[in-house]
Amino acid sequence: MATEAVSEGIPMVVPFGSTMETLAIRYQGCATTFSSCNSDAVSCAIERAVANFEMLAKQAEAGAVDWRRNNGVGLFVDRFLKIATLNTRPLAIKPRAPSMCDAVMDKVLNRLVFGRAGPVRRHK
Repeated sequence: MATEAVSEGIPMVVPFGSTMETLAIRYQGCATTFSSCNSDAVSCAIERAVANFEMLAKQAEAGAVDWRRNNGVGLFVDRFLKIATLNTRPLAIKPRAPSMCDAVMDKVLNRLVFGRAGPVRRHK
Protein backbone atom coordinates (compact mmCIF):
# COMPACT_ATOMS: atom_id res chain seq x y z
CA MET A 1 0.00 0.00 0.00
CA ALA A 2 2.91 2.34 0.67
CA THR A 3 4.22 2.06 -2.90
CA GLU A 4 0.73 2.76 -4.22
CA ALA A 5 0.48 5.84 -1.99
CA VAL A 6 3.86 7.10 -3.19
CA SER A 7 3.06 6.41 -6.85
CA GLU A 8 -0.28 8.23 -6.57
CA GLY A 9 1.03 11.18 -4.53
CA ILE A 10 -0.89 10.41 -1.34
CA PRO A 11 0.62 11.65 1.95
CA MET A 12 1.24 8.81 4.40
CA VAL A 13 1.06 8.25 8.15
CA VAL A 14 3.46 5.40 8.93
CA PRO A 15 5.32 3.74 11.80
CA PHE A 16 8.56 5.45 12.83
CA GLY A 17 11.70 3.68 11.58
CA SER A 18 9.82 1.50 9.11
CA THR A 19 10.60 0.82 5.47
CA MET A 20 7.43 2.77 4.70
CA GLU A 21 8.96 5.81 6.39
CA THR A 22 12.14 5.36 4.34
CA LEU A 23 10.05 5.17 1.15
CA ALA A 24 8.08 8.31 2.07
CA ILE A 25 11.24 10.25 2.90
CA ARG A 26 12.91 9.14 -0.34
CA TYR A 27 10.03 10.20 -2.59
CA GLN A 28 7.94 12.64 -0.56
CA GLY A 29 10.69 14.35 1.43
CA CYS A 30 9.09 13.60 4.79
CA ALA A 31 6.73 11.31 6.60
CA THR A 32 4.21 11.75 9.40
CA THR A 33 5.09 9.01 11.84
CA PHE A 34 3.89 7.43 15.06
CA SER A 35 6.31 5.74 17.45
CA SER A 36 4.05 3.26 19.22
CA CYS A 37 1.29 1.16 17.78
CA ASN A 38 -1.60 2.30 19.91
CA SER A 39 -4.68 4.28 19.04
CA ASP A 40 -3.55 7.47 20.78
CA ALA A 41 -0.21 7.63 18.95
CA VAL A 42 -1.80 6.85 15.56
CA SER A 43 -4.60 9.40 16.14
CA CYS A 44 -2.08 12.08 17.09
CA ALA A 45 -0.05 11.38 13.93
CA ILE A 46 -3.18 11.58 11.78
CA GLU A 47 -4.07 14.93 13.39
CA ARG A 48 -0.55 16.25 12.61
CA ALA A 49 -0.88 15.09 9.01
CA VAL A 50 -4.28 16.79 8.63
CA ALA A 51 -2.89 20.02 10.12
CA ASN A 52 -0.04 20.00 7.56
CA PHE A 53 -2.01 18.47 4.71
CA GLU A 54 -1.41 21.16 2.06
CA MET A 55 2.37 20.96 2.43
CA LEU A 56 2.35 17.16 2.63
CA ALA A 57 0.12 16.89 -0.45
CA LYS A 58 2.41 19.14 -2.53
CA GLN A 59 5.46 17.11 -1.56
CA ALA A 60 3.63 13.83 -2.20
CA GLU A 61 2.53 14.97 -5.67
CA ALA A 62 6.11 15.95 -6.56
CA GLY A 63 7.29 12.59 -5.23
CA ALA A 64 4.81 10.75 -7.43
CA VAL A 65 6.36 12.35 -10.51
CA ASP A 66 9.82 11.22 -9.36
CA TRP A 67 8.45 7.74 -8.61
CA ARG A 68 6.98 7.36 -12.10
CA ARG A 69 10.24 8.52 -13.64
CA ASN A 70 12.16 5.76 -11.83
CA ASN A 71 9.60 2.98 -11.33
CA GLY A 72 6.25 1.72 -12.44
CA VAL A 73 4.60 0.02 -15.34
CA GLY A 74 5.67 2.50 -18.02
CA LEU A 75 9.35 2.02 -17.25
CA PHE A 76 8.90 -1.77 -17.05
CA VAL A 77 7.27 -1.83 -20.49
CA ASP A 78 10.04 0.33 -21.93
CA ARG A 79 12.68 -2.04 -20.54
CA PHE A 80 10.67 -5.04 -21.70
CA LEU A 81 10.46 -3.73 -25.27
CA LYS A 82 14.14 -2.80 -25.33
CA ILE A 83 15.11 -6.33 -24.31
CA ALA A 84 12.60 -7.92 -26.69
CA THR A 85 13.99 -5.95 -29.65
CA LEU A 86 17.65 -6.08 -28.58
CA ASN A 87 18.47 -8.81 -31.05
CA THR A 88 17.63 -8.21 -34.71
CA ARG A 89 18.06 -11.84 -35.74
CA PRO A 90 15.06 -14.16 -35.44
CA LEU A 91 14.64 -15.90 -32.12
CA ALA A 92 15.19 -19.62 -31.97
CA ILE A 93 11.93 -21.09 -30.76
CA LYS A 94 12.53 -23.67 -28.07
CA PRO A 95 10.77 -27.02 -28.47
CA ARG A 96 8.63 -26.36 -25.40
CA ALA A 97 7.61 -22.87 -26.57
CA PRO A 98 4.43 -23.19 -28.65
CA SER A 99 4.74 -19.74 -30.23
CA MET A 100 7.04 -16.86 -31.07
CA CYS A 101 5.31 -14.86 -28.36
CA ASP A 102 6.38 -17.42 -25.76
CA ALA A 103 9.95 -17.38 -27.08
CA VAL A 104 10.11 -13.58 -26.77
CA MET A 105 8.60 -13.77 -23.29
CA ASP A 106 11.22 -16.36 -22.23
CA LYS A 107 14.01 -14.13 -23.52
CA VAL A 108 12.72 -10.98 -21.84
CA LEU A 109 11.95 -12.62 -18.50
CA ASN A 110 15.34 -14.32 -18.38
CA ARG A 111 17.03 -10.97 -19.12
CA LEU A 112 14.98 -9.16 -16.46
CA VAL A 113 15.34 -11.85 -13.80
CA PHE A 114 18.82 -13.19 -14.46
CA GLY A 115 20.44 -10.28 -16.30
CA ARG A 116 21.24 -12.41 -19.34
CA ALA A 117 19.59 -14.27 -22.19
CA GLY A 118 19.36 -17.63 -20.46
CA PRO A 119 18.61 -18.96 -17.01
CA VAL A 120 21.35 -19.38 -14.44
CA ARG A 121 22.78 -22.87 -14.34
CA ARG A 122 23.72 -24.29 -10.98
CA HIS A 123 27.19 -25.71 -10.61
CA LYS A 124 27.48 -29.01 -8.79
